Amino acid sequence: MSAGHEHACGLRENGEVECWGTNHAFAFRDGISVIIDTGQANPPAGRFTAVDAGHSHTCGLREDGAIECWGWNDDGQTDAPDP
Repeated sequence: MSAGHEHACGLRENGEVECWGTNHAFAFRDGISVIIDTGQANPPAGRFTAVDAGHSHTCGLREDGAIECWGWNDDGQTDAPDP
């Protein structure tokens, strides 16, 4: 299990990821704070061996060694490299 900023994720016994918490992040645009839907509480389907939550994004290690990330991607943090 791993906790990020306003969300957390954990692995079920079958290797699937489950996340809970907020599904948004705050950003400043033109000097105004706006809420942006990030989807970090909606993990991809499939089996993982590890999961780690960041501020507004999460990454998981799939059984085949591939890294998959989801959530807020303002700085490319969900653009994981190929295995």
